[in-house]
Amino acid sequence: MTNKQQHQKLAANFKWVHTNPCYRVLASVIYRLFQFIGWCYWRLWRGVRIKNRDVLTPFRHTGIVLYGNHTQPVGDVFMPMIVTGAHRVDTLAAPANLGVPVIGKVVPMGALIVPSDFHQMPAFVKAIATRLNQHRAKHGLSRSPCLALLYRNSALLTATFHYPVAAKAPTFAVTTTYQASRWRHHPAMTVFVDGPFFPDTTLRPAQQQEQLCQQVTDQLKIRARENNTTEYIHYEREASK
Repeated sequence: MTNKQQHQKLAANFKWVHTNPCYRVLASVIYRLFQFIGWCYWRLWRGVRIKNRDVLTPFRHTGIVLYGNHTQPVGDVFMPMIVTGAHRVDTLAAPANLGVPVIGKVVPMGALIVPSDFHQMPAFVKAIATRLNQHRAKHGLSRSPCLALLYRNSALLTATFHYPVAAKAPTFAVTTTYQASRWRHHPAMTVFVDGPFFPDTTLRPAQQQEQLCQQVTDQLKIRARENNTTEYIHYEREASK
């Protein structure tokens, strides 16, 4: 998402985890409100189908990490809320999202803002660990213009898998696919949830990240290849100037 504050940076004293009871209650209410809006958009308006979501059931009380392909500029913000249901999720977002009128004020209540300064990374990593320990889900998107940590298309940066490896968190792939529809102007959409994926703990941490990244990337590609029967958005690499 782009806006006039596209290059906005986080304040030096930005807080990712709030302990104020009033703030937390308000954040919970706003999160559920947006979850309901997302449910109406995806379920009632777009008629999306979610397959294999039962794989998340054994991890209802566990911190988990989700990775998905980014195909809807706005709608994808709500998708992890629909996939995880009662299991609250924090989606990674860029500082630019804070500049969006009205919505920007509440973005931190349902997202973890990626630091714009290297010196803020320790606090950000600590915040992710805190959320996972609180049995929250963390969601990242591939091909996302608002996530500096991820490549485009289905190629995920190995570095982003530091979080599930360090926290030993179950990791899942969430793939959005498109099919031709007889009744709707837009293509039909089916979302597949796969996992959990775990790294080989006999490997060094850096190798675990690479292995886990490869597992999730391969699964995203398999689901996309087997279930995309129509092209809704066509991506082309921009020619270098």
